[in-house]
Amino acid sequence: MLLALTLAILFALPDFSAIGSFLLRRFENRTIDSRFLIRSAEAVDDRLPVVIVFIDNESALAHGYRSPTPRTLLADTINVLDAKGAKVIGVDVLLDRSYNEKEDAMLESAIVNSEAEIVLVDQINEAESEKKNEPVTSLLPRFAKVASRGFSISRNDGDDYHRWARIYPYKGLEDIAVAIYKSYTGKIDFLPERLAIDEQNPWVLLNFCGTPSRVYSENPHFMVFSASEVRDIPKIFFKDKIILIGSAIEDLGDIFLTPFSIRKNDYMPMFGVELQALRLKMFFQNAYLYPVKNSRQFGYLLFLFFIACTGFLFFRPVAALIWLPVCALTWSFISVYIFIKFQAIVLAAYPVATLLFLFIFCQWLIRITERKYASFLKSSFQRYISPVLVEQLAKSRLPLSLGGEKKNLTILFSDLKDFSSVAEQMDSEQLMQFLHIYFDEMTKVLFQEKGTLDKYIGDAIMGFFGAPTPLYAHAIHGCCAAINMQKAMDALNKDPGDKWVPTRVRIGINTADVIVGNCGSATRFNYTVIGDGVNLASRLEGANKMFGSKILVSEFTLKSMAENPAENLGASNFFTRELGRVVVKGKARPVAVFELFDFYESATDEQRVLKVKYENALKDFYEKNFDAAKQAFEKLAIDFKDQASIFMLKQIEFFKKQPPEDDWKGEIILLSK
Repeated sequence: MLLALTLAILFALPDFSAIGSFLLRRFENRTIDSRFLIRSAEAVDDRLPVVIVFIDNESALAHGYRSPTPRTLLADTINVLDAKGAKVIGVDVLLDRSYNEKEDAMLESAIVNSEAEIVLVDQINEAESEKKNEPVTSLLPRFAKVASRGFSISRNDGDDYHRWARIYPYKGLEDIAVAIYKSYTGKIDFLPERLAIDEQNPWVLLNFCGTPSRVYSENPHFMVFSASEVRDIPKIFFKDKIILIGSAIEDLGDIFLTPFSIRKNDYMPMFGVELQALRLKMFFQNAYLYPVKNSRQFGYLLFLFFIACTGFLFFRPVAALIWLPVCALTWSFISVYIFIKFQAIVLAAYPVATLLFLFIFCQWLIRITERKYASFLKSSFQRYISPVLVEQLAKSRLPLSLGGEKKNLTILFSDLKDFSSVAEQMDSEQLMQFLHIYFDEMTKVLFQEKGTLDKYIGDAIMGFFGAPTPLYAHAIHGCCAAINMQKAMDALNKDPGDKWVPTRVRIGINTADVIVGNCGSATRFNYTVIGDGVNLASRLEGANKMFGSKILVSEFTLKSMAENPAENLGASNFFTRELGRVVVKGKARPVAVFELFDFYESATDEQRVLKVKYENALKDFYEKNFDAAKQAFEKLAIDFKDQASIFMLKQIEFFKKQPPEDDWKGEIILLSK
C-alpha cells in the first residue's frame, strides 16, 4: 500500500506531469480534439452580433483578380456595410503591399469616411520586434494611420492543427478580436482571471463549435455571406453588428485544420476569418475553456494513480490486466465529463500513458517476488525415474552402470508459459496438485509416443525418443508428442476444474547425435542424454518466447522426419513454417528453426496464408532486402498479430543500424536462453 501511494504521489506531481504532458503533447492534443467531437457541434446563437463576409472566387474575380484581394472590392464592401449600419468592421485581409495608387486610395478613402470603426489585421515580425522591443508589423503605413489594428496569431503544435490563439497583447499591440470586442462594447478588462492569461502564458484554447462555416452550408455556425451578395442583403442583418471580412479562397492559403476537420467532414479546413469569429463568440458568451488548477489536477491524478497501483499490485494477473483499461476508460470518461460540464481541460494522454507504465512496472515488481517464490518451489521437487523407463530398461536388458553410447535421438524440452503467474494464484498444496495434473497428462502423451522421460525440472519436462530401446522414426514421434501435448493442454484448459488454472506450454525439439546412458556417481545415477544437441533443444524451447510460437523444431528434426518416416506418417503430414536462422546462446553456427503448427490436415486457412506471406518476407530478409521485408512483416504484425513478425521487425531495425557482414546468411543471434 505504501508503494502504491509513493508511486501515485511521484507521477501526480505537477512538475512531473508537466514534463510528461509536454512529451505527449501531440497525443494530448488529439484527446482534446476527441472531446470536441464527443461534445459535438453546438447550437447556433442567433443573438451573437457577429457576421462573416467571405471574399470568395466569384466576388474577387468580379473585380478582375484574386490576389492580392482587390482593393476596390474591399472599399465597396466597407462602403456598403457602413451604409447598412455596421458598428465595427474587422478586415482579416493583410494589407502589406500596394497594388496601385488609385485602388489603394479608394480603400483608404472608404476607411476614412466610414462611420463604423474599422479594425485591420496586422502581421508581427517577431524577430525584429524582439530586437527593437516594440512591435514591428507589415501593415502599410497609409492604412495603419487611418484605422485600428490588431494581430492574429494561432499556434500549430506540429500536426497542422491550430487549436490555440494568442489573445494577450504583444509589446502593446492587441489581438484583432480583442480590439474589435473593445471597440464594440467599450469594455477594457473583460478576460476572466481563471484563464490565467499573462505574458508567460498568452495562449487560450479556442472553443470550436462545429464544422467550419461556408456560405451555402445548411448549418453554418455563424451568419455568413459572400461579398458578392452583400449589396442585396437586407440592412437588418448588418445594423449595429460586428462584420468580419476575410478570404474564403482555399488555394490562397488562409486556411486552418480544426478538431472537426476529420474524414467524416472531408477534412474541411476553417478560414482564418472564422477564427476571429470564434474568439469573439468566446468573449460575448464567456465560453472559455479553462485549464484545471495544478493543485486540483494533482488531487485527481493522485487518486487515480493510487487506486490503479493498488489494483496492479494486489489483484491477480488477469484482474490486474482488466483493471488497466477500466482505470484508463474511467479517467477518459471523467476528462470528457469535465470538458462538457465545466468547460475545463484536464490532462488525458499523460494519465493513460502513465497507467500503462505503472502497470508494467508493478507487474515487473511482482515477477521479481514470484521468481524467488518459484525458485523455492522448484528446489523442492525431486527427480524420479519413471516406472515405464524401468520397464524399458528391463526389457532391453540395458546394464545399470555408469557410461553411455553415442546415438541419434530426438530431444524434447517443454516449459509452462507464465508459470509464475499460475503459481501466484495458488497456495503450495494447490500448486502441487496443479503440477501433478500437468506432469501426469504430459507424461502420458510422452509415453504414448514411445518417448523416455528424462526428468522434471521445476515446471519443465525433458524427454527423448530413440533410447533406451531403438525407435526408427523418433523425429516423427517427437513431433507427434509435441502436437498431442498441446492438444492435451487445450483439453485441460477447456474444462479446467477446481485444481487447474488455464495456461500454455512451450516446446522445443531437436534431433542430433548425443551421448545416452547412466550419468552420476557410484551410489546414485540418472539415465539421461548429454551433448550439444540437448542444449539446442533447450534453447529452442526458450526461443518460443521471442517468436511467440508454441512448438519450435530444428532443421535437423525435419530432415530426420523426411529420411525416416513412420508407417503412416512422413514429413509432409506436418504443417510448419520457417521462422529464421538463429544462433542460440553459447553456439556459433546458425540453425534454421521452424514453427510446428499442427498436422497438415488440421492447419487453418489463416495459418496457410500466414506461412506463405511470412516465408516470402523471410526470403527478402535473407537477401538483405530489409525495406521490403520490413513492409511485409509490418503488415503481418497488423493483420495477424504475429509475434514472430514483430520480432523480425526488431532484427531489421538492428541490422539497419548495424549492417551485417558481406558473408551474412540471414542468421539472428539470440542473446537470451
